[in-house]
Amino acid sequence: MADCLSLRQALRVSVVVHYSLTLNNQLTDIAHLNESIESFSIRAGLNQRLSLQMKVVLDEIVGNIIKYGFTDNRNSSGKINVEIAISSDTLILIVTDNARFFNPLTQSRPDLSSNPENRELGGLGIYIVGKIMDEMQYQRIDGKNVLTLSKSIPDESVSGDRPDSKTI
Repeated sequence: MADCLSLRQALRVSVVVHYSLTLNNQLTDIAHLNESIESFSIRAGLNQRLSLQMKVVLDEIVGNIIKYGFTDNRNSSGKINVEIAISSDTLILIVTDNARFFNPLTQSRPDLSSNPENRELGGLGIYIVGKIMDEMQYQRIDGKNVLTLSKSIPDESVSGDRPDSKTI
C-alpha cells in the first residue's frame, strides 16, 4: 500500500493535502466514497469541476474492482484503499486493492466509431478515466493491484484558502 512517502516520490514534490480511505468490497461503499470526496474537496478548497472529475474517475475504478475484481464476488476480506494527494499543481489518486490481478491499462481501446448498439461491452470506463486524468500507471505489488493516476491542476481549480500542509 502506498503511503505519504511514496506519494511524495510519485509527485516528486511535497504533498500539500493528503486523504486516505479504505472501502470494503461492497457496492454500497461507493456512496460513502462519493460523500468522502465531496467533503475532502470542500476542505481542500477544490472547485466543483475537479471534485466531479475525481468522483467520476474513482466511481468507475472502484465500481469495476467491486464488480469484477473479486472472484467470489463478495469476499469479506476484499479491501480497496483510495488515496488522494494534492501538491501545488498536481492531483494524484492511488487505488490499491487485493482483488485478482487486473491491469486496466492493457485493455483495448473501445471502438468509438461503431454504432453503440453493435459495440462490444467494456473498456469505455477506463477510456473516460484516461481522458480525465493526464497519466495512469499500473503496478502489481505484493499481490495487490496499484493504480496511480495524476492530473495537473489548473490554478482556478483550487481556492486560495487551501490548507498549507495536512492530512485531511
